[in-house]
Amino acid sequence: MPAPFFASADALLPKNWQHREDAYDDFQLEVLLPHKQSENGPMLAVGDADGDGTDDLFIGGAHGSAPALFLQQASGTFASKSGPWEQHKDQEQLGAVFLDADGDGDQDLPS
Repeated sequence: MPAPFFASADALLPKNWQHREDAYDDFQLEVLLPHKQSENGPMLAVGDADGDGTDDLFIGGAHGSAPALFLQQASGTFASKSGPWEQHKDQEQLGAVFLDADGDGDQDLPS
């Protein structure tokens, strides 16, 4: 049997972090949607947020749950980083991207 294409990274994230989904039902508001946006799971952006040459993770939160930034450590594990994104827990994050928005050579995470 071939090796799996993806492997679980649960052990690399901080033990106290867990995505919490709310009980929102898209179809109660708009019955003609082709599928529920609320069941897509958390969005994920990968980029080098701290400039150390490793991939860091930004994971969106559901309504009532703040998004989180995890910086990759030398050991390959991830440490949580606080920031202004934590004040957006009243919103559902549907997408994010790391890019060099201001042309200074580092990765930015526009909000």
